[in-house]
Amino acid sequence: MTADRTAPADVGDPPAPAERPSPLFVRLAAALVDFTVVLIAVLPIQLIWTHPDGDRSVPTSGANWLALAVVVGYPVISNGRSGRTLGKRMFGMRVARVDGRPVGWIRAIVRFAVSFAPFLTGPLLRLAPEGAARSALEVVQVALMASVYAPILFDEQRRGIHDRIAGTRVLCSIPPLLRPPTDLTIGG
Repeated sequence: MTADRTAPADVGDPPAPAERPSPLFVRLAAALVDFTVVLIAVLPIQLIWTHPDGDRSVPTSGANWLALAVVVGYPVISNGRSGRTLGKRMFGMRVARVDGRPVGWIRAIVRFAVSFAPFLTGPLLRLAPEGAARSALEVVQVALMASVYAPILFDEQRRGIHDRIAGTRVLCSIPPLLRPPTDLTIGG
């Protein structure tokens, strides 16, 4: 005689949340929360850890490296460990592999690197002289950002290039009351 190893769910347990690709406006709201979290962490570092430079104070290189560690570490560690930053957690979202499994460290790093790549043109913009070269770099930066994020608008799974390259997707939980009914039969 074999025992059934699956325990029945308690009667009072709510059903597991269904998941769907996260809508754009929810992703934007979560991104705004995450931007705020990073800003709250980085701004004091940049304002306090400074050195004099003529008649003004500028952040030290240590402050800049620490700020960069926060900017990189926050999404990589959050997504690598749980698939959720604070913003995603607030809005019932998670980053997962395409098959639904946890993201893991490598995919979290790749996803961040691809999404952050367009911003790396920023230092080049500072070095470029005013004029056509600088304007061209600004256009390239905007085009790179659009190429990474614009597919979210058109893709059925709402995956950007960073999600496609990393093999991830952003899922949103659907509360039980908002789920479509699965059984429409009346009577037993």
